[in-house]
Amino acid sequence: MANGYRTQFQTIQDILTSQGYDMSVLTDPGSLYGYGASTPYGKFFRPFDVSGYQQAQQALMQQESTLLADVGQQFSQATTALQTQFGSTMGKLSGEAGVSGLVSGAQQRVREQAYETGMEQFSEQARQRLARYSAVEEQIGTRLGQLQGTLFDYLGGIAQTGLQITSLDTTGGTTGTESRMATQADIDRFANQLPYDRESFMANAQSMLGQPYQQLLDLYSNYQRTNI
Repeated sequence: MANGYRTQFQTIQDILTSQGYDMSVLTDPGSLYGYGASTPYGKFFRPFDVSGYQQAQQALMQQESTLLADVGQQFSQATTALQTQFGSTMGKLSGEAGVSGLVSGAQQRVREQAYETGMEQFSEQARQRLARYSAVEEQIGTRLGQLQGTLFDYLGGIAQTGLQITSLDTTGGTTGTESRMATQADIDRFANQLPYDRESFMANAQSMLGQPYQQLLDLYSNYQRTNI
């Protein structure tokens, strides 16, 4: 529908990519912190309901299409009725002028007023149509924001869980966070999760490339606490 009011829906993959994650953070979130599903601590990380999220988003897309179509149909019918009324009024006035064979000044003014009134009615109808489209956009946008909020809440929750377990676990996780070496991808991912001080974190983390992953995790934990 070419009304310009369709909501921009993002796939769950696109949202994760923009935050520095991939789909594994939803299926095995503990692995991000070295506590995968196969480890004793993996049970503290619950997978995200990807299917439920996608179904909810699809339902929003369908609802938006239905609402926009309803608005378009309603105002299409209203416009047709207004055009018919306007044409009838102008035709009647033209007929009256034709009977007399003359267009008096008074008749001309009546025609002009009728024309202006008709144009005002068309403009008001267009304004109301755009307002209805905007209302649909706002309604769907609000619900989409709430839906995406469940995803961001989930990401924030697993970050907190990961940090809490890391602070309590002296083994470093049975997946071997101590034997794992930090990569640039690890640094970028953690930086993207920080609301502030990203440049500072990146600068300090560069020296940890190729160093034990636990050191990078500890640095991120410190920055996370200062940003709370």
